Amino acid sequence: MENVTVLSLNCHGFNGGTVAYLKRVSVGIDVIMLQETWLSDTTCNRISESLHEFEVFHSSAMELKLSSGFRCGRPFGGTAVLIRKSFALDWYRIVINNSSLCAVCCTTRNGQRLVFGSVYMP
Repeated sequence: MENVTVLSLNCHGFNGGTVAYLKRVSVGIDVIMLQETWLSDTTCNRISESLHEFEVFHSSAMELKLSSGFRCGRPFGGTAVLIRKSFALDWYRIVINNSSLCAVCCTTRNGQRLVFGSVYMP
């Protein structure tokens, strides 16, 4: 069994500071799990645009609130699982009917099948 390095981070909002931190510490990290990205489905592309070496899977817990048209208070939620492209041969999102959870299954280069999940707990 091959060693897998995993980083989990509560972002308190995915922004430039988060990107700088992740770029600095992600060398040698195979999987990153993010919580509280505060990104919607339409803005989650910021992660993949910033971290090109990772395949990004994101789930937004903000869609219902945003679709209501009434915005007040702080943003909340948003989880992501990032898989380093050189770590896995293939990957796919596991469909879960819960916007607070993002789960991904991947097959590593040595044939291991692994599942990773990131959850937002309000």
